[in-house]
Amino acid sequence: MPRLIGVIAVDYFAAGIVEDDRIAGPLHVFPETGERSDILCTMHAEEIAQQISRQIETARQGEAVEGVGIGFPGIIRDGIV
Repeated sequence: MPRLIGVIAVDYFAAGIVEDDRIAGPLHVFPETGERSDILCTMHAEEIAQQISRQIETARQGEAVEGVGIGFPGIIRDGIV
């Protein structure tokens, strides 16, 4: 099975390695526990993209991956959920 990275974006971003349809290792979460939970609401689109990119880089730990899947719940049209 390919080695992938899965990312979910809800009230936080969580990224982790996925192998055989299961999380294979630690989840990397932003904001971390204890940080402001509303921080994502104040971020611009570019900042959100940069933070997701950082989460992906952290999750892959320098290892090669075959792909990345990102889930944003809801319907997104013209950049609005």
